[in-house]
Amino acid sequence: MLIGFVACEKDYSYEGGITMHLPADSLIGSIPVKDSVTHILPEFSPCVFCYNNNPLKESTWSFKIDTTILCGSVDTAIVLGSRGAFTFFGPTSCVKDSGIIFTVYLSPYQINRDTTNYAVPKVSFYYYHTLAPFIFMNQPTETFHFVITSYVHATHIAIGTFTGVAYRPDGRAVTIRDGKFNVKLN
Repeated sequence: MLIGFVACEKDYSYEGGITMHLPADSLIGSIPVKDSVTHILPEFSPCVFCYNNNPLKESTWSFKIDTTILCGSVDTAIVLGSRGAFTFFGPTSCVKDSGIIFTVYLSPYQINRDTTNYAVPKVSFYYYHTLAPFIFMNQPTETFHFVITSYVHATHIAIGTFTGVAYRPDGRAVTIRDGKFNVKLN
């Protein structure tokens, strides 16, 4: 008796792309190494939703790259551990398959009381697109300014600013300017 199986299967191998070595508990990694296969990343085109966002509404973020403003919503914002860190993330307004992820390390400070103008000592910033490992991210060796300008503990609303240098997969630097966020931390 002969039994045969027919299947539609495609073999995949990772022979190119961007290689990253990220610690399991952090988004901060080393500058990526350029590999032999390139990923086509989206160009940043103007988004009409981003030009009338002052003041920033709750659960939103925005920043500039050159003259382009990127903005979006925050669909998740969580205080981590013993309130010594938090993370928030969400999609871009005009391109839902891209967005930001922030992990904010406050230690030794804890976000458990009203706060103004707190310069965060360490932050992980990651701008992603579903077609690529990332579009750009900051590095621990570069200064990235993240300030909580206001946190009201009764409402759990954190408002602030960010600016700094991030890197594309090919290692080119990108300057993030005029970053703003308004999140409700759960």
